[in-house]
Amino acid sequence: MKRYALLVVMIIVAGAAAYLLLRPPPLDEAEVRGYADPISEKILQAFNSHDYASFISDMDQTMRDAFTMPRFNETVTVTNSKIGDYVSKEYWKAERSGGYISVYYRARFTGETSDVTVRVVFSEDSGRHYVSGLWFDSPNLRS
Repeated sequence: MKRYALLVVMIIVAGAAAYLLLRPPPLDEAEVRGYADPISEKILQAFNSHDYASFISDMDQTMRDAFTMPRFNETVTVTNSKIGDYVSKEYWKAERSGGYISVYYRARFTGETSDVTVRVVFSEDSGRHYVSGLWFDSPNLRS
């Protein structure tokens, strides 16, 4: 019986050690915001000014391929018709998932009385951060 108890304890200790060694390091929010805030602001301002070149300048290749100029124009038109123009953003939180970091903002738009949640997903390649995903969510966008 002592052998089984020792085996169970060893398995628990090994599992706990593996978890501690394999979990990702905590996010340094100041570091994340150092690149995420200006890139996110540039994207949101590009929506207001219909500036496709600024909008895609920090996108990874997959996003560039997906967000062609016609798709950008369509997205801006639909978004502006539902929530208006971008006004401001406030950092909310950041999360790591796999090789990506999702940064969330609570944003204000002229045509939305509630906060608009803006989620910008970043990846890193050769020390440079790229936008790999972009989502907006608000009551007006869901209606």
